[in-house]
Amino acid sequence: MLARHVDDYLRSLDGGWVDWDDTTDMVVAGDPDTEITGIAVAWMPYRWTLQRTHDLGSNLLVTHEPTYFNGQHEGDRMFRFPQVREKQRWIEEAGLVIARCHDVWDRLPGIGILDAWASFLELGDPLAGGGTGAEVRAKALSIGWLT
Repeated sequence: MLARHVDDYLRSLDGGWVDWDDTTDMVVAGDPDTEITGIAVAWMPYRWTLQRTHDLGSNLLVTHEPTYFNGQHEGDRMFRFPQVREKQRWIEEAGLVIARCHDVWDRLPGIGILDAWASFLELGDPLAGGGTGAEVRAKALSIGWLT
């Protein structure tokens, strides 16, 4: 299986809520045509996370947050910093591929960030939103709950 196949699968989970012309969900580092030896998943692609991925024999890291400074993947502009260039060099030398899955992951029904937090906070069923993954939820709270 190639890294691009995993990225394609993650994209296939979109229920219509991702704007594919304006998303951060993509392969952000490495060659998408790399044959996958193992997949690791992490919230943040810290350097130690990348090292652990490599140590485990995996070469694809699916991450929620950005690999470099921000989530917009500003092209070469972000590589003006030596720390970013060093991280990129290490990723390339290690043969890692980094796939960012943010927009799909946030809104994946039932287990995405929005639904997971709504469940944790016991907000109940959506009040509005029509299944876009951005439903409005509310809960009446007593002042005592806040203290």
